Amino acid sequence: MRHALFVSFLAFTAALVVHAQEIPREYKTGPALIQNVKPLYTPGLLSRNVAGFVELSVVVLIDGKVGDVRVARSLDPEADEEAIRAVKQWVFKPATLNGAPVPATVSVELTFARQSAPTVYRIEDGLTAPVATRRVNPIYPPAVAREGIIGTVLLEGVVRTDGTIGGILVKQSADTRLDSEAIRALSAWQFKPGELAGAPVAVIVQIEMTFNLK
Repeated sequence: MRHALFVSFLAFTAALVVHAQEIPREYKTGPALIQNVKPLYTPGLLSRNVAGFVELSVVVLIDGKVGDVRVARSLDPEADEEAIRAVKQWVFKPATLNGAPVPATVSVELTFARQSAPTVYRIEDGLTAPVATRRVNPIYPPAVAREGIIGTVLLEGVVRTDGTIGGILVKQSADTRLDSEAIRALSAWQFKPGELAGAPVAVIVQIEMTFNLK
């Protein structure tokens, strides 16, 4: 039995189409999308006139959040990254088996089309960079500390025009447990947003968080 769910935003740069992969017969229901985030269209995509779709293989966990995401069909490296950033923030009603939630895999297509202006910028795009006004330090998980694991997690996220940050991706991992704590901490940061021509704009930033035993 095949389940399909279609979501589209006609007024936006990126149109989203979601197709559930083949759901084994024992599943009572397949995943259902209940919250989505649009992918970003960057100046780089605009300058290269990127248009088309990215296909992702997405694991929907039992709590409805997104787990592993894999690019099944690439469009452009930057488009692929922005597609993953968006889908990582989606929330589903999970698949169920005999009434109990179970993980399932869905195929997601995100379509990119040229627009008149980009919706998100990078530091190198000639703007005033965001400035952190409130920082939250990560907590070293005791179990990880006992194992003597150290390292630096490199995160990338989008500072929104209201100064909050979202769409956080791990660009360099230290340990999955450290990665999760770094994401939690960065999610609580506040910024003075980036500006272009005096107006606030969304900006992609990279932040390092180091864990050591000192």
